[in-house]
Order: sequence, then structure tokens, then C-alpha cells
Amino acid sequence: MFSNRLSSAFLACLPLLTILLAMFAGCSNQTEIAPADEEETFMLVALPGSEGRYDEAVTLSDSLLSNCEMSDTLRGYLMIERLVALINSGKIEAAQSYADTLITFGRRTGFGEAEMQGEQCRGISFRRKELFDSAIACYRRGLDIAIREENMEMEQTFADVLAVIYAETDRCDEAHEFGQRSLQMAEELADTTAILSAVSTIGGIYMKESRHEEVIKTLRPFYPLARNASPLYLIKFLTPVVRAYIALDSVAAARETITMMEGATAFLPPTHQASTVVLTAKASLAEHEKRYPDQWELLMAIDSLGTHGKPRNLILLEHAECLAKMGRHKEAHAKSMEAYHILDSIRHSEIDTQLSDLSVRYDTLNKEMEIQRLSRQHWILVSIILLCIILLGTGAVLVTNARRRHLRRLELEKQQEYIRGLEQERARMARELHDDVAGDLVGLQCELEIANPGANGCRLQEIADKVRRLSHELMPPQFASETLTSLLLDYVSHHNSTHNTPRLSITDEGSFDWKSLPAGTSHELYRIIQESVNNAIKHSEATYIAITLDGNERFSLSVTNDGVTDIDASPGDGIGTRTLRARAEIIGASIEIIVKDGTYTLNITQR
Repeated sequence: MFSNRLSSAFLACLPLLTILLAMFAGCSNQTEIAPADEEETFMLVALPGSEGRYDEAVTLSDSLLSNCEMSDTLRGYLMIERLVALINSGKIEAAQSYADTLITFGRRTGFGEAEMQGEQCRGISFRRKELFDSAIACYRRGLDIAIREENMEMEQTFADVLAVIYAETDRCDEAHEFGQRSLQMAEELADTTAILSAVSTIGGIYMKESRHEEVIKTLRPFYPLARNASPLYLIKFLTPVVRAYIALDSVAAARETITMMEGATAFLPPTHQASTVVLTAKASLAEHEKRYPDQWELLMAIDSLGTHGKPRNLILLEHAECLAKMGRHKEAHAKSMEAYHILDSIRHSEIDTQLSDLSVRYDTLNKEMEIQRLSRQHWILVSIILLCIILLGTGAVLVTNARRRHLRRLELEKQQEYIRGLEQERARMARELHDDVAGDLVGLQCELEIANPGANGCRLQEIADKVRRLSHELMPPQFASETLTSLLLDYVSHHNSTHNTPRLSITDEGSFDWKSLPAGTSHELYRIIQESVNNAIKHSEATYIAITLDGNERFSLSVTNDGVTDIDASPGDGIGTRTLRARAEIIGASIEIIVKDGTYTLNITQR
């Protein structure tokens, strides 16, 4: 969000100085910083921090944070700058405490960058106290946040610092893993600064393994890149180089490298951390050349700056070793004893801190367990409610389906009752026609033959034949010993023998096993075909009627004739059609009527 072009932005910050002056003058009302002024406000703190004026950066950030209304984003970045200034000024305890504040703010506002910067600074403070496991835990949490936020720049930064700290704790395999990961991401980002930082870290790992020649070999290809880098990263890059040259006894190369480092720090304040790094390199070279008085003066200079970042006991031991080499053994002994007492005090303090930390963790664990218990109860209650809702919903669906099935069953029973009544009526009419009407016609024929032989005999015989044929068709077919196909063949043969037109044909074009049909289904299909043929004979001028049997796994058949009339061209559901549909419904079939190209087709298909 905010630019790093600090110097050019300083003039733009001047209008905001009025805000600060008003606050310092004791203005009680908080000033609201508009979005357009956020970058300039940020530069008020970032500029002195980048120039090494850390106390000024802290003071300005405190004033802005306390006396101004601003967005969470600007507040988060100002808090980060304040934390960095505390770290760079060597105020480790204050920085660690403020890092906790920054992390809490980041979690509360969802500002991941604040969390990451807080974890990074906490890691630095733990690292300077030699609490390496705690530092690693901080860096690991920061890395997880960076991955979650998909912030590749911070992911590369945490991989870099993890490589450094693993090297410091002699875990070189893990150090190499994170070092290579850091370099790979830096190259993907095409970030010169990140690349230099990563290769410098890899060089430091090789130094830890005393692979001095590999340090030079690894870093030499990046020299052109390093010469154009910022002073801080140039010094970081050259630090493992100068240490390797000293270890390899390449004094001239070490001196040349130190000269480059001094040139990089020429524009930085004397109290800057980078100046301490250069003085440390010079002290190491003086020790290597056995110029112990020069080394002592450099150690005193480093000590006076107060930004070395080392624990006090290590500094004292370093001083004691130098004094011993100069022959000042009494002073060396005093420094060693002081270092011992400090170390003993630190160990006791660490034990107290660890006990306190364990107590806090125990309380936190109890609270988390209680929260988990309540959470489980909550989810159990929610699950029970959801289960009840599901059961009620399922019950409602089952009741609805049962009601639908009951209504469907009633409808089918109603249709079956109608068809049964129809069949009974047809059977009664068939019996009356065969037993009464046909018999009366035969008796009438005999009387007429006696009274007037040869008169009207043929006509009466024709009427009697029609009545017998009609009674035969009205009688229910017998499926106990016959199949549908055999009865249909008999029906077609009998029709063609008694009718000249229309001709009736039957074909089987499918592979359906008609013998497998139940007698009830065969009966209804027979009636549907019979009524369709009778309707075609009565209501059309058809010259042919074709019955087609079809189907594979399910039965399908059709009745087609060519006697389409004006009425047939727009078929509706009359009594005959409704009866056919009722029969089809009983056997689980559907009926479709198609009138096309002068033909009328009735299709019956099993569902």
C-alpha cells in the first residue's frame, strides 16, 4: 500500500506536520486522517525510521496513534514501523511486548500483515535472547499466516529467517531446505533484494559448516547484483564473504571486502546496526592477524554503540578472550566471572519465565478444553435439531407419498370396477344375443320357410350370422389355454373370413415374450385391440387395419388404419377413447393417438 520512496515523499508530508503541531500543542479533539493523506502520514514515521532516527519514529507513531482517527490499515502500518524502530534501536523487551499488541490487533482486524510482522519481531527478540525454539515457533506461525494470506513476499522472508536460525542451531539440513526454498521464491518474484538476502543466508549456512570455499563459489556470481543493492543488503551479502576470506587466510581479499562494506555504511548513522556488522568484521580480521589491541578498540567501539544485538554474557566472554590474548589476565578473569554471574542469572530468569509460561499454558489449555466442551454440546444440540427436522421432513414426505399412493389405488380400483362392470354387461348381452335373439331369428326363419318357402330366408340367415358374430366378440376371451398372440391370430383370421373389407393384418416386429404376460394384462390388451378395430370399422372408411406387435424388455403394440376422416383429424377423448385409456391405466401402459399423412395410429406402450 505504502511506497518506500521516502526522500521524495518527505515534501508531501509537510502539510501533515501541521496536524502533529496541533496535537503537540494540546488539542483535545482527535484529528481524522483522510484516505488521501494516509501515505503522507505513513511517511512521517517511515522516513526517520529509515534514516536511523528510531526514537523520533517511535515518538511520532505514538502521537499519531493516540491523537488521530484513521483506518485500520494505516494504523497497522504505523504500528509495524514503531515495532521495527524499537527492534533496530536495541529495545528488545519493549519490542517483544509491543509485538504481542501488534499480533492481537492483526487478529482482531483480520490484517494479516500485522500478524506476520509481529511474529517476525517476536522471533528476532527471542533469537537475540538465544531462545531459539521460541523464535522458530514464531517464524513458523508467521510462515503459516503468509501461506494462508497467499503473501509470497512474506513467505520468502520467513523461509529466509528460518534458514538462518536453523543454521545457528546446527540444524543444517533444515537450514539448507529453507535456504533453497527462499532463493527459489525470490527468483520467482524477480526481487533483487530478496535474491541477495537468500544467497547470503545460504553462504552463512556454508560458513556454519566450515565450507569456506563454497561460500566464495556460491556468492561470487551475485557480485554484480550486490554492487547495485541497498547498503543494508550489500553488507548482509558481504558478511559471509569476509568471514570466509578470513578463515581461508585471504587477508588481502578480506581487507578489500571490508572496504566495500565501509563504503556502504558511509551514508548511514554511526548507531545503525550495519555499522556494528562492519566493526565486527574488522575485529575478526584484527584477531586473525593477532592485532589484539586493535581488536580491543573495535570491541569497545561496538560496545559503545549498544546495537550489537548479542547477549551481555557473550560480549563479556569475547572481551575476556581478547584481554587474555593481550596478557591482561586479571581483567580477563573479572570479565569471565561477570559473564558467569550474568549467565547464571539469565538461567534462573529463564526457568522462572518457563514456569510462568507453563502456568499460563495450563490455564489456557483448561479454557480451551472448556470451550471445546461447550462447542461439542452446541454441535450436539444443533445435530439433534437437524435430525428432528430431517425426521419430520421425511415423515411428511412419506405421509404425502402414502396419500398419493392411496388416491392412485382408489382411482385404479374405480377404473377396474368400471371395466369389470363393462365386461359383465358385455357377457350378459352376448348371452342374450346368442340364446334369445339368435334363437328367435332361427325360429322366425323356420316359420317363414313353412309359410312361404324361399322368401327372405337368406336375409334372415345373414342377420342371424351377424348376431352370432357379435355375441362371439362380446364374450370374454379365454386366456387359460391360449396366449395373446394366438387369440389375436384367430381374431384376425375370423375377421378376414367374414369381412371383405377392411382387411386385417398382424405382424410381430419385436423380441418381447408375449407368453410371459399375466392373463389379466393379455385380456386388457386384447380388448384394446378389439375395440380399436371395431372403432375403425364403424367410424372410418379404412381399406386396411394393421396390428403391429413390438417391444423388447417392455411390450409395445399399435393399431393403424388408413380411413382418416375430418373428425379423426382432430381426435379427442370420447367415451371409447376414455375406456381405452382406463384399460391401459389398469395394466400400467399409456396410449398415444397419432393422425398423420392420412393414417390413424393407436400406440399402446408399457411404462
